[in-house]
Amino acid sequence: MTCRINHEHTPRISQTSERSACAPWPERPHLGFGRPPFAKSAGDSTVPKTTVLYVKEFNVPGKVGFWGLTRNQIDRLEKAAPRWYAILLLRNVAAGYVLTSAQVLHRIADGSFELSRDGDFKVNEALDLKPAQAFRSLDVLLDQIL
Repeated sequence: MTCRINHEHTPRISQTSERSACAPWPERPHLGFGRPPFAKSAGDSTVPKTTVLYVKEFNVPGKVGFWGLTRNQIDRLEKAAPRWYAILLLRNVAAGYVLTSAQVLHRIADGSFELSRDGDFKVNEALDLKPAQAFRSLDVLLDQIL
């Protein structure tokens, strides 16, 4: 598995157990425009698959997590058709929530992630996320998505 860097604010590549990983997290993982911050290629000996991590951060102490997933970015990810995840960091670069593309698209379709005038689908930690989607370390996150 390799990590292909697709953004100017991306981390160095480091070795984590038997797989390559994008670590440590960048200071500002995604600015809401341009290409997704990371693309990981993971595959068997026949067909490699690309996994894209769409990373957003929320770092306001004492507040419930709140993120905006950019509609244009989600549209680009869907058109490119890679396997992708939304990674919502919460006050800690190694903790937050992970949602599959199917979970994101389902919540958009049912109105749970409401589209605001600024073009972002708003995600509220208390209303829109479940504890089962949480991760507390980079290793747990990698285990969930790989």
